[in-house]
Amino acid sequence: MTLLYKLPQMQHLTYEKRVRIQSLIFDHPWSLSQSAIAKIVKVSKGTISNELKRFKQNYTPYNAQIAQDMADEKRKKANKIIHWRTIVWSELEEYIVDKIQAYRSPEQISMTWNELHWDNISRSTIYDYIYQYHPERKKQYLRRKWKKYKHGIAHKVKILNRISIDERPKEVEDMNNEWHLEWDTIIWDNKSDCIITIVDRKTSFLRAMVVKLKPWEDLSVVVSTLMWNVLSWVRRELVQTLTLDNGTEFADHEYITLRSWTKVYFAHPYHSRERGLNENTNGLLRQFLPKWISFRELTQETLDSYVELINTRPRKKLKRKSPMDVFGK
Repeated sequence: MTLLYKLPQMQHLTYEKRVRIQSLIFDHPWSLSQSAIAKIVKVSKGTISNELKRFKQNYTPYNAQIAQDMADEKRKKANKIIHWRTIVWSELEEYIVDKIQAYRSPEQISMTWNELHWDNISRSTIYDYIYQYHPERKKQYLRRKWKKYKHGIAHKVKILNRISIDERPKEVEDMNNEWHLEWDTIIWDNKSDCIITIVDRKTSFLRAMVVKLKPWEDLSVVVSTLMWNVLSWVRRELVQTLTLDNGTEFADHEYITLRSWTKVYFAHPYHSRERGLNENTNGLLRQFLPKWISFRELTQETLDSYVELINTRPRKKLKRKSPMDVFGK
């Protein structure tokens, strides 16, 4: 007959057990392992490991009183977490509705609220609240991410004298370097109306322009002219590199290089991840301009209002600051 030894489960430590752990560590600093301490205190090894890890991260010796205070503070804070049913008719509800209508994501709302208030709220709680009380706002203001991306079949177009992204300086990959821009276009079905998007890799600051072609105009010529105008606006001598995709609208790239002395690089075909920031930012813009909406009636003023909403959103990568704040500095 085989006897199975039942391991103790993970459990909360009492103050008395923490004092016992402190005594064992100080009396036997090198001879007792975490497993041995766990058997003596009668808790699991994982409980001891997690307990000591908190102090190892702070580079301080284990202290039972400090450990108990930390646990009490953590439990007190956990009890303050908000449930979605308690949001109704509260100050938080007004805050959430206001920010949702400003096209902030639940994660961004949670981030800014928790920074200013003691009671924490998670993004999943905000999602639950919206689904229960404001389902009509779900499609209107929230981005839908569960649709699969459909890869279209594109014709191979050769862009003359293109410089591959493989030749781009390695320091460009560091997102901390300024004035490295990514460019792209969002083209509507009629192939004559599009939006040019320009994103700074460091600050995520976005600029966008509406393009409406006349019948006799060539898209690549119009795009290169507008790119030159934008470079003039942002002090072109500061711009280090431009990274583009392989669309035919960028076929006149040499015009930009010739006039601005800015290096232009092209990503590999079907490698949108090499311009991940630009692709993600285009997705943010698509929240306001879904694929079924025509650009024919879109004005630059309306587009600027959408861009401002995106540039004033707090970003996790910018340490809760907005692209507008960082770019402005």
